[in-house]
Amino acid sequence: MIAVQSSGSVRLTIDQQTAWIQFEHPSGNACTSSMLAQMCETLDDLSDRTDIGWVVLGSTGSTFCAGAHLEEVLALNNLREAEDFFGGFARLILAMARCNHPILGRVQGKAVGGGVGILAACDYVIASEHTLVKLSELSIGLAPAVIAPAVARKIGASGLAALALSPAHWHEITGLACGPLTQRTTREPEDLDKAIEVFLKEQATHAPAALKAVKNALWADTAHWEQLLFERAKVTAALALSPETQAALAKYRSK
Repeated sequence: MIAVQSSGSVRLTIDQQTAWIQFEHPSGNACTSSMLAQMCETLDDLSDRTDIGWVVLGSTGSTFCAGAHLEEVLALNNLREAEDFFGGFARLILAMARCNHPILGRVQGKAVGGGVGILAACDYVIASEHTLVKLSELSIGLAPAVIAPAVARKIGASGLAALALSPAHWHEITGLACGPLTQRTTREPEDLDKAIEVFLKEQATHAPAALKAVKNALWADTAHWEQLLFERAKVTAALALSPETQAALAKYRSK
């Protein structure tokens, strides 16, 4: 693969009984393969810790996540590389599912493509009511195949269709199609941290074993995702290297 310079980062902070995972990239918090791998590793390391009640997953800046890092997508040269890259989102969703601790999504702004998948894979989401989401893949000949099960798990097939088949349209997170993506909203992004603080105080009174049981119930009937998501990564990889998608991406390469 062509070397892609990445200045993204993933940071872990433990504060009392909460683990805070914060990812960051100057390109709208787009995810590189390295960032996806770091998030997976961090979640797996946290999973068996008995001093953790909740994991909070969030990002910096005004955008939650711009999805896949475009430079890395543009650098894909063969099917193996493409399968490994798109498989990174599959691995992250699976790591979020198998983590023994419930994951709270802190969503302060726009989510695009794979970013919507990350949001959907959180067990509970507190978001700014001004948050907008978009599945833009179809506009460049791709499909949100890898993240589709996670998104449909929250908003159903109809909601997934509303997002996936209107790739140029921004959807309000509080709208009819996207409402189930979030459990609480705040009026402004700056109110998020206060709302999260109040929520975590409420959760601190709950038995860890009971929280784990709820987490397991939320992910019931998803064991087959271990195979399904990687099959979807192969589909997405083939689309990424297709003449149609390569032609659509050519305008980005010329910039």
